[in-house]
Amino acid sequence: MNKAIVKSAFDETAKISFSVSGHDIMILIVDDLESHYMAFREAALPECRHEPVITFFKTLVSDKPSDFFSDVIPDELNEYCAFSKASYVALRVCILENKFSGYLFFLGNIKRPIPEREQQVQRMIGRELCSRIRLSVKDNQLIESQQIYQLITEGNPDLIFAKDKDYKIVFANDAFMSLYPPEMRDKVIGYTTVEEYEEEEAKAFLMQDTLALESGFSETLEKIAFPSGSTRILHTTKKRFFDHKRKAYILCVARDVTERETLIGQLEKSNRDLEQLAYVASHDLKAPLSAIKRLSSWVIEDCTNLLPNESQEHLSLIVGRCERMSLLLDDLLAYAKVNRQSYECENINLSQLVDDLAGLWDSPESFVITAAEAQLYLPKTPLSTVLVNLISNAIKHHHKHKGVIRVICQKNTTHYVISVIDDGPGIPDKLKRKAFEMFQTLRPRDEVEGSGMGLSMVKKLIESYNGNVELKNNEYGGCTFVIHWPHKGSD
Repeated sequence: MNKAIVKSAFDETAKISFSVSGHDIMILIVDDLESHYMAFREAALPECRHEPVITFFKTLVSDKPSDFFSDVIPDELNEYCAFSKASYVALRVCILENKFSGYLFFLGNIKRPIPEREQQVQRMIGRELCSRIRLSVKDNQLIESQQIYQLITEGNPDLIFAKDKDYKIVFANDAFMSLYPPEMRDKVIGYTTVEEYEEEEAKAFLMQDTLALESGFSETLEKIAFPSGSTRILHTTKKRFFDHKRKAYILCVARDVTERETLIGQLEKSNRDLEQLAYVASHDLKAPLSAIKRLSSWVIEDCTNLLPNESQEHLSLIVGRCERMSLLLDDLLAYAKVNRQSYECENINLSQLVDDLAGLWDSPESFVITAAEAQLYLPKTPLSTVLVNLISNAIKHHHKHKGVIRVICQKNTTHYVISVIDDGPGIPDKLKRKAFEMFQTLRPRDEVEGSGMGLSMVKKLIESYNGNVELKNNEYGGCTFVIHWPHKGSD
């Protein structure tokens, strides 16, 4: 509680009290027994004697609490007071929210019974004191709220404004007003401001206002041309509220997202262009590549007995490189197609899915591949693509002729956590990040054939479903790919 507020209200109330009541001293002791306030008639009590009186009443409060009581000051105080066994009245006061706050004492210089009428007056004075303090506190809170409100609205770069039920602006912050030339700013408050817009734009404005007034809320992304000559993209929310008379208004907050939306548009266009380039390049390059491969094969077949061994090896090398390039173009085409098609979630048994996919990887019989009996609710085709790439990768890069690959799954509150665990050579820490990059292979292509696109495709696919994949080395050899795939909680 603000002491300055309490003291001011107490002093004002004391003036009224002395004019309507017969007591000479009024004391307020708050509930912490530390703060106290005293007022007295002129010459009623010397200044040097204030403290003993306060001490006495603090002790009295501790020893004898009650809702209302009157008593007589004992002889022990005679040496401090100008009164002989003076009378007093004590009231418990509740200043804020019906909560006990302290005691209010009225001290008289005559030993006498306190009439009921005077007690009623003193109760009224107590209520007046509490009312004054409450009102002052509320006024102070209102001032602080207004200061905070002004700080929030005027220091905020967002456009904050309010409209009445007739779509006229009744408030606008500095950021909103700055969008209008100085000579037009006197035509903002009290106006709809759509007078300057084209009819269709004005209708769109009023449509969102009407929606907010009728339903309570509206949200839109809009492109607005302002009178200052600037055109901005705004993300605008409008929420209905009522004043104390139940008159409806809408509070509008518009955030300038022009730069964000422009960058998003540029990024989307760039991604579309890149995907289109990859798609066209991989498709158009396959035809001449196939022709080179066929021609080289024909030369080998027709000239086996005519060409020296070295030339035949060179031609075989051309055929092999063509096959490698064809594989690369196929993977590049598949990578470009990621995100071009959406798939619905369906119920999947993980163990059964891995068994069904077994024919899609070149797995020697010496490799053991197992999967947990887990039930998933995910898009089947993307999940199958991910598993095929990870399991094929584990087999292809294994350093032995036999191995064990396990697929396990756990489900937490937000994700499926799918782990593909192998007992291969593992991947050095310095190469973990490189493993997910396009066209990267961890071993030379002459040792392990591959395009270097498999893990890139896995990462892109999982991220397109707002998931992620991480690579960990196992403690006793091999590595684990951990997939965090969001679920919908409907399996």
